[in-house]
Parts: sequence; structure tokens; C-alpha cells
Amino acid sequence: MELEVIDDYTFKCKFAHPKPLFIYSLGRLTNALYAPGHYMKQFHMELTDDKDALAAAATNAGFETWVQYYQDRNWWYLNPDKPSVGPWLAKNQLSTELFIMERNPYFFAVDADGNQLPYVDKVTHRLFETPDVFNLWIINGEIDFQARHVQLGNFTLYKENEENGDYRVLIGVSSGHVAMQPNHTTKNPRLREFFNKREVRIALSLAVDREALNELVFDGLMKPRQYSPLPMSPQYYEKLSNAYIEYDPERANQLLDEAGYAERDSEGFRLWNDGSGEQISFIIEGTAEPGSPDEDAVQQVIRYYADVGIKASYKSVERSLYEEHWAANEIEAAWWGGDRTVVPLVAPGIFLGTITDRPWAVAWGLWRNDPTNPNAEEPPEGHWIWDIWSLWDQIAVEPDEEKRNELFRQILDIWAEELPMIGYLGEAPALVIAKNGVRNYLPGMPIDDPTGDEHFLNTETYFWEDPENHVA
Repeated sequence: MELEVIDDYTFKCKFAHPKPLFIYSLGRLTNALYAPGHYMKQFHMELTDDKDALAAAATNAGFETWVQYYQDRNWWYLNPDKPSVGPWLAKNQLSTELFIMERNPYFFAVDADGNQLPYVDKVTHRLFETPDVFNLWIINGEIDFQARHVQLGNFTLYKENEENGDYRVLIGVSSGHVAMQPNHTTKNPRLREFFNKREVRIALSLAVDREALNELVFDGLMKPRQYSPLPMSPQYYEKLSNAYIEYDPERANQLLDEAGYAERDSEGFRLWNDGSGEQISFIIEGTAEPGSPDEDAVQQVIRYYADVGIKASYKSVERSLYEEHWAANEIEAAWWGGDRTVVPLVAPGIFLGTITDRPWAVAWGLWRNDPTNPNAEEPPEGHWIWDIWSLWDQIAVEPDEEKRNELFRQILDIWAEELPMIGYLGEAPALVIAKNGVRNYLPGMPIDDPTGDEHFLNTETYFWEDPENHVA
């Protein structure tokens, strides 16, 4: 990329090849093209005036390289000292119990009447240890606005306490899915062979009664579907959404037999096909905590697997440990759902296997992102993931929107055929807690990462109906 500065407020980006999706990658502050060079240069080895001091500072901060240190210092919420033109400024460390953000007088935006945004002067984020504590804060009226971690399974609890807590439960549409990611590149060779068989993945889809799962765990509020773009998306594709979602344990058993895993032990569990006499088993890892609806769902799915002779177990881990495991490709399967389904062309990584915390192809995704990564692995020649990547490379340079959509549908055709990961439910109502008096947030909006989740309507424009009662 070549950068041409036209004047103090205008610049032009030039690329050697077409890059029609470039503007969409800049839609959020965390993806900003710019950085405060006068401040950040002290953390860059090629720009700093004292290289030895930078190396020492990186080591003292616990980083292996200055690049890691630079990346850490570049996050506005990890570095309160970094200048920012975002709507709020971090005033303390993110790891503290009460993370505080205060209005930035240098935020670039104003409203239609010329009033400086954001309207709200101060935002605080309170760290909680358990879902029970979090839910207690909600029903006690201690939370003003919240979407993340507001679990659908607690809808009745939240509604029953609306009046006492002085809040409203607003409902949007979640982009997320209840899904299981079998790691096609797991370091366990027998399990890798197992997950790479299409018949096995289809069997794990047909083995689960989605309607019963939905009623039992989510009060019937979700819809059976594979991981796929939502109906509101320009890329919605019914063929993928409905692929192999019927409950057919007889067919699932037949497919597992045909895949070479017909032999069972005295408990009815299938055995590896290597003559060892050992049960097929794998661990599904995730961050869903015991007692949560997500954990209830995975445990129920595991029971359905057992009904067709597949033994699995669930392991709940803390988020940072989960991150360590997938980054090292030390994960067999995951229970991490899947979002980025409203405007998937903006964030296609789950469909490409390159968002590796949804670890259906960890080593291959790492290779696509960075072939030098020690845990990266080039996919086998002729594997269908090469077709997915080839199609995406065409999409990335295609200026015509309809042609891009047609190419993306071909990726979705591969997904409908191969089921890289197995989706069970989706289109959940997304709950948003809003204190009475909070204005400018409307129900019914999509909740998805690329569109800013609950910030889709621009959080800087939210305001209090009675601001005098909410002075920071």
C-alpha cells in the first residue's frame, strides 16, 4: 500500500491490486489505519531514539520481543497513556475491578446540531467472578446498559425483575450459534483421521435432536440451523442453513459404520479403527461455565453423541487458558459457537478457518495467517480448504458486489457439503439490559462483532433522559 497525504484532513491509499473491501476493515476504532506516531514511536525499534531502552522495557514488561510490546501499548484499553480520538479514554488498567472510561474532548464527531459527542461523560465496567453475581447486579438495578454475558436462558429471571430493577429487557437478534468445532488438525493422529472424515461430521450433525435441545435448554427461542449467514444478511444461503439439520440417529449410525468405526465395546461405545480396542473419545473445550445454558447445551449434545456410540466430555476453562490451548493447537474440539454472520464478507475468518479461536482448522488457519508460526501446518494437497481460500482470494479483488456474493455462495456450497464445524442452533433473541432513562438504543438490532455488537447504533449517541440524576 502507498499512502498519499493530500492535506491535513485527507489522504489516499493506493494498492497494487484491487482492494474493494478495504474500507470495511476500518469501521472500528480497534482497526484504525492510523496511530499517534509522536507517542507510539518510542515503542517501535525502527523509530525510537533509544533502542536499548526499548529492548529493556519490553523485557521488563514480560514480552519476548519489542513487537509484542508495541502491540500491547497500541491497545487503547490496555494503555491509558496512549492518545486517542475515540469517544472515551481509558483512565486505568483494564484488569482492575472497576475499569473507567471518560469522555474524550478530542473525539472527532458531533451530532446534527453541532453538539460534541459522546453525550455520556463516564462509563464504568465492573469485573464479575461468577454468572450468579452478574445476574444479581442486573436484577438489583446496578447495571445501566449491557448485552455481553446477558444469557438467553435467564430471560424469565430478567423479565420478572424489570420493575424492581428499574430496567428494560430489549431484544435483538444474535449472530451467534450453538456449535461444536472438531479440530481437523488436532495433534492426536487418530482423532485427526476421525474428524477429517466427512461421514463423521455429518453423523455428529444428524445425531442431535435440535428441536428437543432448543426446547430443553433455550425454551424454544432459537432455531435449528447450521453455522451460516443470518436471514437478514445479503449473503443468506438457505442451502447451508438447513444442511443435515434433521434428527436422524439411524442415518448417523450408518454413516459412522461406513466411516470404519462399526466395532463397539460392551458399553456400546465405538472403537478406534486401529485394532487397539480403545474407545473413541475426545474432549470438547470451552469457556461456558457449569450451570450456564451454554454448558447445559454441550452436555446434552454429548448425550446425543453417546446415543450413536461416540464418547465425548466437556472441559470448561478460563478464557486466557482457552486462548493458550488453541494458539498452541493443543485442543481437540471446541464449544465456542460462531458469529460474524450478518455481514460475513467484512469478517469471513470463521468461514476461512483463519479465526482460529473457533478451532476447526487451527494449524491450517495459522499457516494461512503466518506460515512461520511454529504451530502452523500447510493443508494437504487437494484438500477442499484450498478451494475456500482460492474463492476468497477472488472475492478480495472483485469490485462487483454481485460477483462477490456469487463467489461467496460457492464457499457456502463447500460448507454445506463438508460441514467443517457442526452448528446446532442459531438466530437466538439477543438480550440487552437498558436502564429506564437510557435513550437512543432500539430493540431488534443485530448483535454481531463486525457491526459493533450492541454498539451498532453508535454508543456515543446514547444519552440519559434525566442526565442531572446521573452525574459522573
